Amino acid sequence: MIGRAVRLLPLLLALLALHPSQSAAQAGNSGIIQGQIRSDSSTGVSLAEILAVHVDGYTRRLAVSDRVGHFRLAFLPPGSYRLSVRRIG
Repeated sequence: MIGRAVRLLPLLLALLALHPSQSAAQAGNSGIIQGQIRSDSSTGVSLAEILAVHVDGYTRRLAVSDRVGHFRLAFLPPGSYRLSVRRIG
């Protein structure tokens, strides 16, 4: 399954959208990364762990995909992030 997670990463990157959140914009500068994890057969992958790490290394956010593969990482400080996806099982 590790190989499958590696194959999911390019698709994840293609599906991601980083945009400001309206409610977060009122509280300051922050953003959201959200998307869907899909298998090679284009079905949603549930219970995948998505980790976003800011390039400075200090900010980390973890999300778990729902039953159809959707995930959301909110209240992210502006900047560039490294993303990793894994699903064991």
